[in-house]
Amino acid sequence: MNKSDYISMKYIKRILGVTAAMLTAVTIQAQTYNDSVRTNTWSIYAQGGLSTYSVVRSTLFDDSKKTIAPDLGIGVKYNIQPWVRIGLNVGYTMVKSTNRDLASSTVETPNFIIGDYPGTLVTYTTNFQDRNNMHLLGADFNLDFNLLNMVLNRKHSQFNIWLGVGIGYIHGWNRNSTVDAVKEVAIAGGTPDDTYFNVYTHDYINSNVGNRSLNTMYVPIQLSAEYDLTPRWTAGVYGLYRDMLLDKELSPSSILSGGLLLRYNFVDKRVKSNKKLYYETLEKLNSALSELMKTDAQLEESEKNATELGEMLAKQKSNNKLLRDEVSNCIGDHIVYFNLNDTQLTEQEKIHLMEYIERVKLSEEYSLSLVGEASADGTPDANQKLSEGRLASVTDFLNANGISSANIQTKAAIGDSQQGFDPKYRRVTIHYNR
Repeated sequence: MNKSDYISMKYIKRILGVTAAMLTAVTIQAQTYNDSVRTNTWSIYAQGGLSTYSVVRSTLFDDSKKTIAPDLGIGVKYNIQPWVRIGLNVGYTMVKSTNRDLASSTVETPNFIIGDYPGTLVTYTTNFQDRNNMHLLGADFNLDFNLLNMVLNRKHSQFNIWLGVGIGYIHGWNRNSTVDAVKEVAIAGGTPDDTYFNVYTHDYINSNVGNRSLNTMYVPIQLSAEYDLTPRWTAGVYGLYRDMLLDKELSPSSILSGGLLLRYNFVDKRVKSNKKLYYETLEKLNSALSELMKTDAQLEESEKNATELGEMLAKQKSNNKLLRDEVSNCIGDHIVYFNLNDTQLTEQEKIHLMEYIERVKLSEEYSLSLVGEASADGTPDANQKLSEGRLASVTDFLNANGISSANIQTKAAIGDSQQGFDPKYRRVTIHYNR
């Protein structure tokens, strides 16, 4: 590799290193954003749009003439986790039907007296408007799931798709109004010899109004796409389907609506948006790269010094290995003695054992084998327990002073093993293995 290739590779490594560090910082900040905005936080919202309906369970409504009506809603949500939230929604919409088809009828009434003479009254009725307006006000509890977080397990994003379902209660006020044009005509004559007739005509408008109410349960299913403009403000679109569970008079089988929504999140305004995080990170990356370019000469000198230092360290490491090998050859075994019927290390033995431990630590690769013993004083069971206790005391002391359990290959407590009463058998023998 020539010098130019070496320098290019060096810069690539630096850029990758700085980029990895910045991405790690962004991930940490993103997770902080997610925790701050969508974990244990409240929000309020308003939404509005238009609605239509399916068949209304009433003969008053002409479903072929159904119209579009306003749809409004307000509510509160609580984010439990970034992928789930609960809430309460209050909504208003209308169900309207207007029949403008003309309907006519004719009714004849005999013996209608005009003046002094009877005649026949003919009533012509023309219905030219039949209108139904029903106002619906409902409230429901709902549970929403963030589909993108559930499927992709994202750490952070401003765009989210929520699917919600719930149960609610709705009350409706229906007003039915009809308007008829009525014309009454009657003609009455005198005796056959009379030469005149009495004529009666009357034109008027007849209107009727009826009021009825509705109470029923419903299931709301809402799908919304939402985007965080800032950590506090969210905008989006929604589609809402209300299914009327019970077959009740005046209730539509379902209502379909859609529109826009605006949400306010109760979070710390200091939480940074994705866009701001991106530009701050980019600025830090550019600054870091500029500093790397400025100090290139210093880095090259440092690399040269590092190479010389590495050679010195390698030489020193070789010398240390030779020294450790010499020390290892001189370490050998060690015996820890105990008092009669005692498993605790004496102060003198602790001093000797610490000296031994310091020598052992100079070795790189080694293992120890421990054997605990007792003199023949006492019963064999008691002596076995003594040897076990002494072995445990030495093991604990070794571990507490830097000898890992991984370096202790074997441990054995052999009791008195038919040995004599000599105090030298009250011991733990440490065998050093290279």
